[in-house]
Amino acid sequence: MSSTPIPVIVVGRSEAVGGAVVEGMVPEYEVIHVALSAAIKTELPLLLTNQVPEPKSSSIGTGNWAVPPRAIMFGGAFTLADILELRELASGIENRRRIPWLRADVALGTLPAPAPGVIDEAYSASIIQRLKAVLGRLKAEGKLDADGDEELYPF
Repeated sequence: MSSTPIPVIVVGRSEAVGGAVVEGMVPEYEVIHVALSAAIKTELPLLLTNQVPEPKSSSIGTGNWAVPPRAIMFGGAFTLADILELRELASGIENRRRIPWLRADVALGTLPAPAPGVIDEAYSASIIQRLKAVLGRLKAEGKLDADGDEELYPF
């Protein structure tokens, strides 16, 4: 029996790495949009109110906004300080969806992070495995089902 994939948003530095994440998330998750780091401050208010940013910072993601995103995930290009700044920005967005925020924490990995923009298949597989584990736990806890959980989870 197949289930409907859970819609999520990915935020990262490059389309190349974002594409690898998009491919690795299926079939359980559907990356509906990949926002690039250079545009996230502009796109975040739209993403959290279920609006499609135009112009989009990337062409990656299914673009299927029929079901609102259930989580937003930030790649290793974002420091904790970067994400806290974005969370402060998000706190002022009226009518925003309150969804879990996930951030890559290189300290949790067992493989060294590749150079920016470089795709290392083993590293990508490790990140995707950790990401899916956290999302799976959040799903089991019901935190991907409803609006309201804005906690920050490392993966």
